[in-house]
Amino acid sequence: MNITVAVVLALASVATHAAAAATQHRVASTGGHGLRRLSAGPAWWASNSANATGATLHVAALTYGPLTLGQCLGALTVTAAVPLAARGAGRRVSRGEWHGMALTLAGFAALLPLTATGEDSTGLLTTPAALAIAVTASLAIPLALSVRTGTLRTLALAAASGIASGANAPQLSALSPKTRLVTLGIGGNDIGFGSMIKRCVTVALAYQALGGTYIPEDALCRGHYVHRRTDEVQRKIEAAGERLAGALTEINRRAPQARVYVVGYPAILPAEGTEGTEGTGCGGELPLAPGDMSYLREKEQQLNSELRERAQTSGAVYVDTYRPSEGRDACSDAATRWIEPLVPSSPAAAVHPNERGERGMADAVLDALR
Repeated sequence: MNITVAVVLALASVATHAAAAATQHRVASTGGHGLRRLSAGPAWWASNSANATGATLHVAALTYGPLTLGQCLGALTVTAAVPLAARGAGRRVSRGEWHGMALTLAGFAALLPLTATGEDSTGLLTTPAALAIAVTASLAIPLALSVRTGTLRTLALAAASGIASGANAPQLSALSPKTRLVTLGIGGNDIGFGSMIKRCVTVALAYQALGGTYIPEDALCRGHYVHRRTDEVQRKIEAAGERLAGALTEINRRAPQARVYVVGYPAILPAEGTEGTEGTGCGGELPLAPGDMSYLREKEQQLNSELRERAQTSGAVYVDTYRPSEGRDACSDAATRWIEPLVPSSPAAAVHPNERGERGMADAVLDALR
C-alpha cells in the first residue's frame, strides 16, 4: 500500500473527471438539445474519453490505497468541476457556489479521519453514545420536517438522516442476566476482507493482461499488504482477536448464564488445487492471480483460527462453518454455492452468503447446539 501514489492518482482522476464535466456542461449549454446535436462536435467525445481516463486513474488509485480514501477523494469532483465550468463559461464563481464548495470540503475533511484502516478503526458503541445519538436523531428529524424552504428542507433531512444512521442496533445492550443463548459473528469487516478481495481482483486484471511476460510475479496484491516481514492483514487479524476477546468479556458480564457461540467464516475461495481455478482465479466470477488466491485463502483461515482460539479461551463454543462450506465457495456453481461472487446471481451482497449459505451456517450452529 502506498498512500502517496494513491492520493496522486485519485487527484488526477478528480481533475480529469471535473474537466470532462465542465466540458459537457458547456457543450450542453451551447450545443442545443438532443443527443444528435450534442454528439456532433469533437468536444463531447473528448469529454467522454476524459471520463474513461478518470475512471482508469480512480481504479488505479484503489490498488495503492484504502477504498475509503479513494472514494472520498473521488467525490471531490463535484467541487473541482464548479470553477472549471465557470471558467469555461467566461464568468466568475458566484458567492453561492463558493459557499457550496466550502461546505463540501468541510464535510470531506470531517469524513477523512473516520476512514482509518488501522487497528483502532473499529470499536464497540457504548450505551451512553448510542443513547446520545438516538436522542439527537429524535430531535433532529422533527425539526428537519418543520423546515419549509425547499433547499433548507433537503439539507436538514439529509443531516437528520446522517445522525440517525450513526447508531447500530443495540446488540450488547439487549443482553441481560436472563439471556441464555448468544451467537456472535465478528472479524471479517474488521480486517476489511471484502475490500481486500475487490482490490486484488482489480490488480489481477493487469496480471491477466500482462502476466507471464511483463509481470512474472503472481501475487501482486499480496505485496500491498506484506512489507518486508510485516503482514498488515495479520496485524489486523490479531487486533480483531483482541476486540473479540473484549466483546466476549462484556457478553459474559452482561449475560453470565448464557451459552455463547462464536460463528466462524465459511469458505469464500476454493481449496488449493481445485480444478478450473489454477492460474485464472475464478474466471469471470472472481479473477485473482494464483498467488493472491492462496494469500487470501490463507488469511481467511488465519482469521478463523484466531476466532477459534479466542472463543475457547473465553469459554465460548466455536462453530466451524468453513468445513461444511468447502466446495460451495464463490467460485463454485451458482446452483450449489453458499457465497456470491462480486456480481451476485442471488439476492445477497457481493462476497457474502446467499440464502443457501445462511441456511447452511444456521445448520452448523444448530448442530453445535445439540
